Amino acid sequence: MAFGSIISRTDGSWGQNIHEAYLYITEKYPEVETTFTDLIPWGELPTWMELQGEKKTDLLYLDSGATVFEAVTEVAPKYPDMWFITGGGGVDINAQLPANVIMYESQQHEGSYLAGVAAGMMTETNKIGHMAGFDYPMIVRNWKAWELGAKSVNPDIEVNNIYTGAWGDPENDSEVGTALIDLGSDVLFHDTDSLSIFKIAEEADVWVVGVHRDQSEYAPTRVIASALANHPLQAEQGLLDFMAGTIAAAKEVKVYGVEAGWPVITSLTNVPEEVKAKVEEAEEAIRTGEIVVPEILED
Repeated sequence: MAFGSIISRTDGSWGQNIHEAYLYITEKYPEVETTFTDLIPWGELPTWMELQGEKKTDLLYLDSGATVFEAVTEVAPKYPDMWFITGGGGVDINAQLPANVIMYESQQHEGSYLAGVAAGMMTETNKIGHMAGFDYPMIVRNWKAWELGAKSVNPDIEVNNIYTGAWGDPENDSEVGTALIDLGSDVLFHDTDSLSIFKIAEEADVWVVGVHRDQSEYAPTRVIASALANHPLQAEQGLLDFMAGTIAAAKEVKVYGVEAGWPVITSLTNVPEEVKAKVEEAEEAIRTGEIVVPEILED
């Protein structure tokens, strides 16, 4: 099983969570031979995938379907016995992928909704801010769910949203984060592949919501929660389906969230007990189906 990402294993976010998936599988399933490669240049993804095919690799675990779409569309048909697993990407993208490309989708927008509930209760300005590299459907889905969660407890919420036009650009992200604060946002949410937002939050004494993995270590006194991508669990589910011979049946996007018992948000920190109680109440409502968090894929 080979893990590959265009992002660094030390980015503190998406790339690191994929590396954590590799470590998790390696430790829990010692009988499975695993490898990990990060910082694969986007244009060299097809070459890297073909190399895995020549090595007779059984499973590849990759970035999102949107990120690797062109590469897997080109390479997967050449290696029909190798399974390509993408870490989410959306039903619309999955329908266009080759038969041996399987998408496992953690319901990160449910975690984003719950973080929004907390944000709606923690804001003092009734303005919260979101920043991300681009308006990918998965990213829009998450921040729109965050907005819905905030407005469920505070209808007066106003969301300031800015796309930075880049991934992992700390200087640019610092400028955008500062701009959001200047607009009055006192709770921030991000998907940028940099950690600039945490330093900004500490300096400005505003709250921040992490993404993909627990990011509380980067601003221990300002992070209130992180919405989880769950790459370790997605990789494990793909491996188990492969080992059981049922992976082909997973071609229809498999989604895992609160109802399936997957964690979608970290424990809340730096918030009053009434905020924790309200988030727990909302999570239970999602579990029972009383709340269905919609997937809004366009701004």
